[in-house]
Amino acid sequence: MNNAIASPDSEIVRPGARVGFGARVDHYRGLIIAVGALLAMLIAWIALSATRVGLYDIGSVISSSTTLALAAIGQTIVVLSGGFDLSASAVVSLSNVLAVRFVQGTPIEQWGGVALIIAIGGGIGLVNGAVIAWFRLQSIVVTLATMFMVQGLTLLIQNKPGGSIGEQFGGFITSDLIADKVPMSAVVLVLALLIWSFMKRTRFGVGIYALGSDPDGAYANGMPLNRYRISTYALAGMFYAAAGLYVSAQTGSADPLVGRPLLLSMFTAVVLGGTWLGGGRGGCVGTVFAAMTLMVTVNILLVLNVSGVLHDDC
Repeated sequence: MNNAIASPDSEIVRPGARVGFGARVDHYRGLIIAVGALLAMLIAWIALSATRVGLYDIGSVISSSTTLALAAIGQTIVVLSGGFDLSASAVVSLSNVLAVRFVQGTPIEQWGGVALIIAIGGGIGLVNGAVIAWFRLQSIVVTLATMFMVQGLTLLIQNKPGGSIGEQFGGFITSDLIADKVPMSAVVLVLALLIWSFMKRTRFGVGIYALGSDPDGAYANGMPLNRYRISTYALAGMFYAAAGLYVSAQTGSADPLVGRPLLLSMFTAVVLGGTWLGGGRGGCVGTVFAAMTLMVTVNILLVLNVSGVLHDDC
């Protein structure tokens, strides 16, 4: 067996080998580009804005980008494994609709409903992963079929905007950690990235990158590819559900089509964040910065009086 091991960015690193500055820059190239793009757009926003851009405005950008960032994190995990998940937007819509039914009652009941909805999102991903892994089908085909079924189920449950969620959950998620400076959404994103950081360092996390970069080599090294692939889609489904729940907290109601405009924006955030669509290289930190970049871009367009239709697509 080869003594070389794959790094999270699918490059070969031999035990005891020193990594030079150039190699480190190349290793984090996607993240560097994502951060650079965000800084460039922030500078442009500050320069073009007629009023002073303060911490409150930055906090608003973080809050408005959280839904996209959470959904895009899930999509990033799937793309890293070499797949695509077209059902993501439908799961966001379903969890948004389910929130007005299950996130009700006492605070304990509301958080129990949150856990249930996240589990449902994970269950949908589990089905996607199982069908893809066991029947050797293309991820685009399977998740496209799932998208139609889940969106149809969502419309059966609720065919027009309406409803309300528990005040405790909505109030907590939309509150400020530090008044007018740091929104609770920043904590949500940090928690999501901490979960990803932990997962990336486990054998499962290494397996995700191996699936995307060299599945044959991973199989030859004894990795349980089917189990990893199924777990990947299940984890992604949980992030989609979390994104839908965040929309519910923001709006206080449900819209059965709320996730539909997000799909293209998810893939934009994934690519802009430095993740290769072929899989095996990238990460979720760059995706979060990319989601913020897209929202700053929307703010710039609003400053320039460009049509608000673009805002709906982001």
